[in-house]
Amino acid sequence: MSVTNQEAALRERMAQVMQAMDARGLNRGTSGNVSARCGDDMLVSPTGVPAARLTAEHMVLVRPRRLVAGRGAEALQ
Repeated sequence: MSVTNQEAALRERMAQVMQAMDARGLNRGTSGNVSARCGDDMLVSPTGVPAARLTAEHMVLVRPRRLVAGRGAEALQ
């Protein structure tokens, strides 16, 4: 599945936001999640990945009624 430039940029920004939230003490360790609309789909940060190790590839793309792509499927719990 190919990733559009817009989706790739959004994935990167979400990782940056999670890291900034951790740096400000809003989330610690693996707590907290972020999500964002990506067209008709949603990008969701995974559960269980510390912000310091979070990358754009960890974000999970979810389409209505099915998981599409992402390493962190457990974010959908």
